[in-house]
Amino acid sequence: AEIYENTAKFLERQAQFKKDLKSALIMPIATLLALFAAVVYYIGWIFQPMAEIFVKMGIEVPPMTDVTLQLSYFIIDNIVLILIVTMVPSIIAVRFFLTPRGKYVLDRFIWRIPVVGPLLHKTSIEIFCRVFHALYSGSGENIEVIKMAAEACGNKYMEQQIKKIAVPMMIEKGAGITESFEATGVFTKTAISRFHSGAETGTVKHTAQQLADYYEKETTYKMRNAIDYIQLWISVIIMVVLTALTVVSSETAFIRPKNPMGFLENFNHSSILLTPHQLESEKSKDAIIDNEICFLRYGTFNLGFLGVKNSVQGIKFLQWWSSRCLNFCYDDPSNALFTDQRWIDLVPSFFSDLTILRHSG
Repeated sequence: AEIYENTAKFLERQAQFKKDLKSALIMPIATLLALFAAVVYYIGWIFQPMAEIFVKMGIEVPPMTDVTLQLSYFIIDNIVLILIVTMVPSIIAVRFFLTPRGKYVLDRFIWRIPVVGPLLHKTSIEIFCRVFHALYSGSGENIEVIKMAAEACGNKYMEQQIKKIAVPMMIEKGAGITESFEATGVFTKTAISRFHSGAETGTVKHTAQQLADYYEKETTYKMRNAIDYIQLWISVIIMVVLTALTVVSSETAFIRPKNPMGFLENFNHSSILLTPHQLESEKSKDAIIDNEICFLRYGTFNLGFLGVKNSVQGIKFLQWWSSRCLNFCYDDPSNALFTDQRWIDLVPSFFSDLTILRHSG
């Protein structure tokens, strides 16, 4: 019954170990990678078209927008190189870490990670002690039991250190369990001290159980706090990145277009600005029919660009024009009417306070 109970406990702790490893390391890394990919996609393919609108208009963009736009150009121009530089090492690393040597290197490195590493280290010791307690019989040093416990601990580095250092010391040199475990460098000072006491009092099996229970309580509480701490920092990083993207995107709202072609200066001496459809006469008969006669029929001025100043003349013009549109805004070229456009042909005759813009654009 005790063996079944210990086996169940071992399986439970092994499952919890994998879950903690996923929560503490794998998920945060996956989240950061997804965030990085989303930022690169936004900067390279969403932000750029929006910012280029202002560049094409000859408008000077703010510093952060300009830097982000240059970064966008760099990403798009070098996307193949970026993918090679990021993907190839990642694929090589993944394939390497799937090999026995890679697992050994990875498990050794994991223990060195701040905050989480020491907890994963103690969890491996806990699982080792739990299996050791379940199988240890007390006869000799139980070499096979130590090997099985090492294989079950979930860390290849710890497993190899025990099999290649502790076990040979016991078999070849007749070293005791405490001396052999200490030589591996994978057991904490607390674990070595407890095994030493257990070896002297003949309670190694009971000591292993105590160590397992002690590290279970310690790591369960601290691991939960560590996971919460990591998730907090992941949330902070996401918030900072989203805030930065929002600031860069909203910076365009403060862009003030330059006075295009200086046309606003015309309001210093005029109340009405008109733009002709055409600035030069046509030479061929077909062009005259297509353009000049067309403008005589539908209106000489382009109302797609019309300027009116808030002045006496400007208000008087708007009142006159609105009255004509209200009563005679028809599409009826045969009677010299075409919506709001034909009426503007009369403006140079009725209002003197105007300027006809002759910039070709």
